Amino acid sequence: MSTTATKLNERNYGQWAIEAKALLRVEGLWDYVSGDMRVPRPPIVANSDASSTTPTARDPRGTDYNYLLESTDTSYLDQFYHFLHDWERGQMNNDKACGQLTSQIESIMQIWYQELTEPKQLSDVIKADFQKVIKVDGQYEMAMLTSCQL
Repeated sequence: MSTTATKLNERNYGQWAIEAKALLRVEGLWDYVSGDMRVPRPPIVANSDASSTTPTARDPRGTDYNYLLESTDTSYLDQFYHFLHDWERGQMNNDKACGQLTSQIESIMQIWYQELTEPKQLSDVIKADFQKVIKVDGQYEMAMLTSCQL
């Protein structure tokens, strides 16, 4: 089985969308693109004290988030560390899904979407952009057909 989809260009959105979805399903990332899977929310409140020695949830993309634990109870700490693991995995899968989508776009077009870092948003923007293209192309094709002389 191929691990790549046809690269998206100005004329193949329909086929690309089918292949990209299949690829993302194989990779276990489709739920991040569809919005069915989201990065978990912390079971903690934000810590405004930057000098605190509380555990830090680290975004793999480089941004630190410091949180003040609500409790030192063992079960709460277990919940926190479980969240931290799920959160880091979710961030990593978000990045993978965006990377997969972006890598399946012709390189000349990738610049249009480089600022989008959430896979659902990226997918939605691509879809909206190409629905406009399809509509415009359809209007053009209809105009060409109606202007044909037999």
